[in-house]
Amino acid sequence: MRTYHYFLACSFLLWAIGSDPCHCFSETPEDKKPPVSEKQWQAQLVATCGGIRDACNYFGVAAPDGRGKGQEVLIESPPLLPPFVDISFIRPERESRSMGASGFAFDLRPSPAGKSIWNFEVQTDIANAEVTLAWPDFLASVPARYSFTLIDLDSGQRRFMRTTAAYTFRSGPQGGTRRLAIEVDPQAKSPLLIIGLASSPGRGGQSVLRYSLSREATSTARILSLTGKPVRLLEKNRARSAASQTLLWDLRDGAGRRVPSGSYLCQISAVADTGETTLAVTSITVK
Repeated sequence: MRTYHYFLACSFLLWAIGSDPCHCFSETPEDKKPPVSEKQWQAQLVATCGGIRDACNYFGVAAPDGRGKGQEVLIESPPLLPPFVDISFIRPERESRSMGASGFAFDLRPSPAGKSIWNFEVQTDIANAEVTLAWPDFLASVPARYSFTLIDLDSGQRRFMRTTAAYTFRSGPQGGTRRLAIEVDPQAKSPLLIIGLASSPGRGGQSVLRYSLSREATSTARILSLTGKPVRLLEKNRARSAASQTLLWDLRDGAGRRVPSGSYLCQISAVADTGETTLAVTSITVK
């Protein structure tokens, strides 16, 4: 059995045959890596399934040439040898001449003027197994103000890649192919924030909770003990606007009993339509 490795040197792609499938190229030392900018960045995708790992996959923006013109770097995915798990970026307009396929392990493009989408597939021949897609060292690899959203085109699930590190799904009875995409938006929305969460006494012995959302989101509010034990679920997945919010707690637990005097926590979590999440906690004193 032979494994195929890639080496990228300058603008030439060299094929080599070796014995270590976990190292498809020599990694650049940290102190020699080019700084991340909007004109040059690349992020890694890693797929694992049944002890098999495919880590040689990168998407991003290629550095411009000496005249400042944008460049494109495409490296074909290697042949698949069972058992396998494989990530391939799909570029039908750049169909491979040598292999008759449109799958690529590297998909680096010129710096985009607006929103861009990288389409890719995760394939495996391992049946009924958990497949994990991860993006290691992501925040250090991409421009700070860009928004990155992973979209599962088959299930409709979305993950905000800045606040999550991986996405998991199950393969089918014969393995199969999962269609996914990464949406990259240079004109990103402001981050989802819960601002100014605080409690104050209200009429009739209630506790009034006030906060603001920086963006539209669905929110969930819980009352917890100081040890984190659930006391009361005030609301779950309620749609709220980007505005000031007010929530009331009548100082009763989930069974309708008044809680003993002491200190409690109010935990509010919010989820935007991109999958971005945020969390805030404040204390409440019950007398």
